[in-house]
Amino acid sequence: MNEIFFIPSGKNNEIRQNDLDNGYLRITADNKKYFPYEDCDDIIIIVDDIEHNCQFRLRNQDGNNRSYTINLGQELISKLDIKTSDILECKKIGDKTYTLSK
Repeated sequence: MNEIFFIPSGKNNEIRQNDLDNGYLRITADNKKYFPYEDCDDIIIIVDDIEHNCQFRLRNQDGNNRSYTINLGQELISKLDIKTSDILECKKIGDKTYTLSK
């Protein structure tokens, strides 16, 4: 599998401070194909060889095509030291398993 992609994707997307403050990352249209097509509480994000269980949400309840979200939590956001100007490398290594790094 090992598909590599970047968050945020595209030149017009960025990591928002509000998202970081709330502990999550947005998954925009270009990257939706790498994620499940349903909400789940068991997405595995691997950082520094440590697995973290995270919530994943589609956010399409109102019929609009919104960004997906991964709730990393403040601890993981801090561990990665994510800033609004960062581009993160994400690698899909399993059905619901990803590595994440700067």
